[in-house]
Amino acid sequence: MHRQNETFVIYTVQRGDTLYHIADRFNSSVEAITAANGLYPPFTDLYLIFPGQKLVIPTEPNRHAHAIYVINYGDTLQSIARSFNTTPTRIIEKNYAIQNPNYLFSNQQILLPLSIYEIRSGDTLQSIAQRTGSTVDRLLHVNADRPAISLDVIYPGILLLTPNKHTT
Repeated sequence: MHRQNETFVIYTVQRGDTLYHIADRFNSSVEAITAANGLYPPFTDLYLIFPGQKLVIPTEPNRHAHAIYVINYGDTLQSIARSFNTTPTRIIEKNYAIQNPNYLFSNQQILLPLSIYEIRSGDTLQSIAQRTGSTVDRLLHVNADRPAISLDVIYPGILLLTPNKHTT
């Protein structure tokens, strides 16, 4: 089920981060982040996060659904596009605020051409890929470094990043 009228932040866990700090920073809750990312057994110990993991953070409802990415040191439009199976041009089209595509700064927030899909009981990656016009490989690629997302097992309630049609 696509999540409508919500904004989601895609955040890479940094050294020293806690779920409380992340929830507070993005106006979310520890419970919402835990549920969205499967930060509980059998995937991991309850609330356990590691630097480098990508988390989907549900935030306050909004008029339009957005997937916001928080820039990390060393990110380029090319590396972000490659990570999320899109192109630098598509990212720039969604972000009029990017004045110089060669200059991004840490903690800058940009919109990504992604949707969020909440996994339901009975879903498989194949059925989600068909429903969203993607492929299993693309779904796994854009969800790399995410806890609780694997080829073998997915669970209801976990939020899955899905490439928008025509993102590549």
